[in-house]
Amino acid sequence: MKHFVLTKKLLAVGADYKVTNEAGEVVFTVDGKLRFGITFDVIDAQRQVVIKGREKVLALDRRFDFCTRDGTPVATMRRLMVGGHRRIFGSPDYAYQIEPAETDDKALAEIAGPLIKVEGFVCAQEADWRLLRDGKVLAHVQEKTQGHAVHMTAEGLLVPFVLATTVALMRLEPGSSSGSSSD
Repeated sequence: MKHFVLTKKLLAVGADYKVTNEAGEVVFTVDGKLRFGITFDVIDAQRQVVIKGREKVLALDRRFDFCTRDGTPVATMRRLMVGGHRRIFGSPDYAYQIEPAETDDKALAEIAGPLIKVEGFVCAQEADWRLLRDGKVLAHVQEKTQGHAVHMTAEGLLVPFVLATTVALMRLEPGSSSGSSSD
């Protein structure tokens, strides 16, 4: 299992994050853009854009699209209403699901696999959620004082995609202490 810590950069114009591994090395950075809606790039250690994330602002449902650096669609994350508009004893109002885009690209096949579900508390002060595919945990995300701890079993291109999904969830949920969509 791989362990990463996602921390927000203090002096940043947009929503910028650095992602460090167990050894403390920066393996990815997230470059937030100042635009209408939430937009960011996940950049690897070789300074190459791996995944781009963009909020669909004018959609009826809360939606977030992910694509490769050349614009090839990878997946869409949707926020689904669960059980009405009120919170009951801290339970979340929303559930998320990540739908893969249809693609013939073999490199994207691991991302564009079966549906990914988000389970747990995303908007709580002490956020704790899991990304699941076919009942298997791809990643377990916990908010800590030093940042978000991301423990994942994902490999290959799925790693930056899971990190992009984590950033999108933090940015979409106003109750999360690390994410606010007002940046």
